[in-house]
Amino acid sequence: MQDELEQRVRIRTRALARSNEALRSEVAERERAEASLRQVQEQFRLFVEHSPAAVAMFDRQMRYVLASRRWRTDYGLGDREIIGRSHYEVFPEVPDRWREIHRRVLAGEVLGCEEDPFPRPDGHTDWVRWECRPWPDASGAVGGLIMCTEVVTERKRAEIRLQRVERARMALSRCSQALVRAVDEPSFLREICRVIVEVAGYRLCWVGFAEHDAGKAVRPVAHAGYEDGYLKTLCVSWDDTDRGRGPVGRAIRSRRPSVFKDVANDPNFAPWREEAMKRGYASVIGVPLLCEAEALGVVVIYASEPDAFDDEEVALLRGLADDLAFGVVSLRARAERRKAREELERAHEELERRVDLRTAELSRANEQLTREVADRERAEQALRSSERLYRQLTEGTGDAIVVADHRGVITLVNPAARRVFGYDEGEALGRPLSLLIPEDHQVDHRGAVRRFVEDREGHLVGRTVELRGRRKGGEVFPLEVSLSAIDLPEGVVLLGAIRDVTDRQRMQARISQAEKLASLGLLSAGIAHEINNPLAYVSNNLAVLERDFAALSEILDVHDQARGDMLRACPDRLSRIDEIAEEFDLPYLRRNLGRLLASTKQGIKRVSDIVQNLRGFTRLDQTAVDRVDLHEAIASSIEMVRGRLAHHNITLEQHWADLPPVSCTPAQINQVVLNLLVNALQAIEATGRDHGRIALSTRQQGDEVVLEVVDDGVGIAESDLPRIFDPFYTTKPIGQGTGLGLSISHGIIRDHGGRLEVDGRPGLGARFRIVLPVARPEPPPEGDPTGPAAPRA
Repeated sequence: MQDELEQRVRIRTRALARSNEALRSEVAERERAEASLRQVQEQFRLFVEHSPAAVAMFDRQMRYVLASRRWRTDYGLGDREIIGRSHYEVFPEVPDRWREIHRRVLAGEVLGCEEDPFPRPDGHTDWVRWECRPWPDASGAVGGLIMCTEVVTERKRAEIRLQRVERARMALSRCSQALVRAVDEPSFLREICRVIVEVAGYRLCWVGFAEHDAGKAVRPVAHAGYEDGYLKTLCVSWDDTDRGRGPVGRAIRSRRPSVFKDVANDPNFAPWREEAMKRGYASVIGVPLLCEAEALGVVVIYASEPDAFDDEEVALLRGLADDLAFGVVSLRARAERRKAREELERAHEELERRVDLRTAELSRANEQLTREVADRERAEQALRSSERLYRQLTEGTGDAIVVADHRGVITLVNPAARRVFGYDEGEALGRPLSLLIPEDHQVDHRGAVRRFVEDREGHLVGRTVELRGRRKGGEVFPLEVSLSAIDLPEGVVLLGAIRDVTDRQRMQARISQAEKLASLGLLSAGIAHEINNPLAYVSNNLAVLERDFAALSEILDVHDQARGDMLRACPDRLSRIDEIAEEFDLPYLRRNLGRLLASTKQGIKRVSDIVQNLRGFTRLDQTAVDRVDLHEAIASSIEMVRGRLAHHNITLEQHWADLPPVSCTPAQINQVVLNLLVNALQAIEATGRDHGRIALSTRQQGDEVVLEVVDDGVGIAESDLPRIFDPFYTTKPIGQGTGLGLSISHGIIRDHGGRLEVDGRPGLGARFRIVLPVARPEPPPEGDPTGPAAPRA
């Protein structure tokens, strides 16, 4: 029995040990699960707390379980301890609407709103986007709710501003329509105020006019909206006083819109704040009504919310005020015309009454008046016809016509004058004549006009003379003017008929240049002929001399070989021969005479080549077109200046490419190249150095060939580049240049269908570029003003 009992105790003990072990394992597992749960809960708490959104978690009794920092910030909770406290305890002012939302969500609904007004304790209202949804507990039942909110006040304000701007645009359109339909000023102003209030959605709008009395009062003349006697309390001025420093006075004085963003706090609005706050005015703008430089008055607009006028809305309201001012001025002018018409009608009725009373007495006077009226009408008709004819003549003539009064102020410029000088009619009328005259002639011009007006002495009046004019861009050009003086009742008028003679002078220069080249050709041909004749004798005699010297050298060689025999046969004669040879230095002659003859022969050939180049360069058939090797034409020009280049120690570099024959007029191309070489040489001389470099290069570029002339001379100022090809324009000192070389060269290359371009900077030399087509284009038909244009650098 005792053994059985012990056996049962041991069995129960082992069972208890196993149960105890299982219990310890279960406790450890539960502790691990609880630790994991606490970690998850801590992570969830941290996630919610640091979420960028305003998030709060409540239990079924609306006690705070979690709340993000953004929630505390958005709702002003700061560091207050709210976890475990009721939301209704934290916010006892929660309205019934929100309590109902909470009840519905705790019942299982999901609710939300995109834009919901949320009053703040400080009195302002935020707009909030929110969502409430239930959260389940472990059993699946609703354990509470989660609320997410986002303050969208700025977005809402932007939408409201956009709506206000759109309403302002619509009001501006409606005001324009009101201006078209307006019949009188008061109804027009009332309609404008009504449109601003009803369409643009403002609380009050009124219009006031600036009085010019001692107090500089502003008199309200029209209003619309919620006014409730406010205008009677205004007593506003546009003087710089307390009553004139509000939006009304400041707008009139500054002639710019004046915005008061916060009526409740702006110190300058103090005189009117109490009455404005009573009527719900929170912000106000005053926009001046401007007529030219004068402020007629002001349109004043009140809004029910602070800061209601942004920059775009102010700009629209300014445009509306400008339309309003224009309408007021137009209606006043219309009223004045109507009043004048009524006065005229009354005067006409009075005149008729008097005429009826005195018909008999005034019949003869009436007949005389009728005749005078008829005469006047005929005179006026004749004057109008004369004016039309004068206008047609000035408008239709090809000459530029400029008319100025006795002060030298321009009163008329016809289309031809506008084309010549480059000014529009509005730019020239009312400006002094000096506008069209170069600066260095303006003093003489003003003195001449003054002397003519005072003494009627003018050596230019009644004559046709050539002067200088100035275009709008500053370009000075030659012109031919015929000046006339016309006496009118209002004073003397000066009329100038002007012709731009730039093309004519350019053509004269070309003709003069051609004549010079023709004369030079005749002279060169004569010189070449006169030189060639003696040159032929010298060349022939030199050939005979060279031949005879070779024979004489052979004789002397034979003599040297027979010297031993002669010494034995006739020593006296050999001694005499040696004396003569020593006297004339025969060994030197034998060594150097051949070289001297060869050098002389080269010199003769050089002279012959120069004469030939001179004849080719100045030949009379300069307009003949031929397909030539451009390098040969360049070589002819180089020969003409080679001596001068060597004299000034100027290195000439030549870089030639393979070029096809070019269709051109060789003599003209020679002239252009020579002109560019001479200009480059002069530019190097102007540096004062005793050396320099000129580089010539050619290349083919598609269907064109390019010749570049580059020098290391003084360069070209940037201000001179646009005018470098103008006739008579030169940068050289007076007396050292005509200003025609580059202009003529530019015209020659342009006539070949090519371009002459230039670039350069002061101190860095210049680069001229000739671009010629391989095949010369056909010239334009006779009388065709269009031709191949050459762009300028």
